[in-house]
Amino acid sequence: MPVQTKVYKVGKSTGDESAFQATRKTGWIPVSDMDRTKILRRMNARYSSPSDAITVAIYVDGNGISSVWSGTLPAGSKYDSLRIGQRARFFQIELSTASSTNYNIEIQKLEIEVDE
Repeated sequence: MPVQTKVYKVGKSTGDESAFQATRKTGWIPVSDMDRTKILRRMNARYSSPSDAITVAIYVDGNGISSVWSGTLPAGSKYDSLRIGQRARFFQIELSTASSTNYNIEIQKLEIEVDE
């Protein structure tokens, strides 16, 4: 059976199709051997977000549904440091932005300080 191809003409839209929301989530990152917890002290970020704030959520110890901490990296900053103060054996970071027409967000560096 031959493959059928359809071509759709894209015209002007009445909705806001140029807006988008970005969300990125890391894998699980261990902070120690699995029998001990350590304290996630601070998150240091170097980023560029001229118009939109970036929301940060931290998930710990296998619970990727309910975050234990959240914070905001303000728009316009190049460097920021946020206090976390949560115990964990391993953690996951989620970064997200609100729905916007801005597309010029860049994360250059992301660090988590852990107590030994």
